[in-house]
Amino acid sequence: GALVAGVLAAGLVVVISRRSRIRMDAALGIVLSVSFAVGLVLLTRIQATGGAAQAGLESFLFGQAAAMLRRDLWLMMPVALAVLGVVLALWKEFKLVTFDPGFARALGLPVMALDLALTALIAVAIVLGLQMVGVVLMTAMLVAPAAAARQWTRRLGPMVILSAGFGAVAGLAGAIVSATARGLSTGPLIVLAASAIVILSFVAAPERGLLARALRRRATLREVAGERVLATMSGLAASHGDPAFPAARGMIEAVHGPAGGRILDRLERPEVGDAFVFGSPRGAAKE
Repeated sequence: GALVAGVLAAGLVVVISRRSRIRMDAALGIVLSVSFAVGLVLLTRIQATGGAAQAGLESFLFGQAAAMLRRDLWLMMPVALAVLGVVLALWKEFKLVTFDPGFARALGLPVMALDLALTALIAVAIVLGLQMVGVVLMTAMLVAPAAAARQWTRRLGPMVILSAGFGAVAGLAGAIVSATARGLSTGPLIVLAASAIVILSFVAAPERGLLARALRRRATLREVAGERVLATMSGLAASHGDPAFPAARGMIEAVHGPAGGRILDRLERPEVGDAFVFGSPRGAAKE
């Protein structure tokens, strides 16, 4: 039932966005709101009956990984492998339709069918994770590993592999913490572990991380400061008509303050000064 409802809702989002002027995010909001309202009406109706049909709804909303049985895993494994096989078989087509649907349409690819197929696979993945983390937290599991992986690479292939690895690490960490502590639900712990991986990636990623950006900004500021000091020295030499005019340290500090002296000392280092002389000031910022 969840699979059918999910595929229908996802397909409706694609059809609305493709066949009308409504954007994807607006179509998603419309379908999500209507589906949620219908679900609440049905949930209220089921709870009012007082029968056994209302049992187990909370586990689908919030997850209940501890209640999973071995037969659940044997059911999830072939379905997950089938989804992975379809993704690998249509990898180039999915990638093209996702990032450049106009070019894919010009090549004669069935853009609508591929888009619906990819959306259906996402719905299947959501249904597989319902019992683990529930429908409420499944959104975080869809977004968090991919957001973390995006910080470490610029290529889609490695990003997908990293995303799967981060998701597996989050699941393992959440399960271990839940097993060693009493009264802690596995699903929320898995999402918290995934969130921790996202925060770590945002901070420590080598290119896009906050720490790397701060270091690059600091290096750029040092480079600019060095160029300003050299420009001042060049101006003093030009005003005195002597290319080799020996600018005193006090002159530099009078223009740039006490920091000017420290910058001058740094520029006097051979590895830094040579980098500026030979037209590669960015190399000086690395020292």
